[in-house]
Amino acid sequence: MKIKSEKIEGKIILRLDGRLDTSTSPILEREILQLMKADQIHILVDFSGVDYLSSAGMRVLHSCMKKNQRSQRSPHFIWTQ
Repeated sequence: MKIKSEKIEGKIILRLDGRLDTSTSPILEREILQLMKADQIHILVDFSGVDYLSSAGMRVLHSCMKKNQRSQRSPHFIWTQ
């Protein structure tokens, strides 16, 4: 999986390309948590390039949202076709 990061109008957009599975989900988790630690409030994750999403990938997404739910800095996920 490749992750392309870009900043637009104060928002970080992570564009994913490839498979989000057991071997690649830790990469995404590190990327999101680093942004959250840097107090990046607006994180958008674009799944339009993801061709497979495993339960391990879903776990990472759920975990990242729960970690910052209290601070109202949870990432937003975009899935387009």
